[in-house]
Amino acid sequence: MNMDIGYIQFYLINDEELDTYDYKDYQGKIYGMDQFIGETEYWNQGIVIKNNQRNC
Repeated sequence: MNMDIGYIQFYLINDEELDTYDYKDYQGKIYGMDQFIGETEYWNQGIVIKNNQRNC
């Protein structure tokens, strides 16, 4: 059964965040990624780690 249990989002890091993390002089693009699992029965099962290993 396929079921939505959360979401993943990617976003371009803005200038303020680039400055915060000392990347202000970097000329390329840096993206952030948020991963959220909202269904508590799926927490602490390594799902995010497995997903990152598969997709990165």
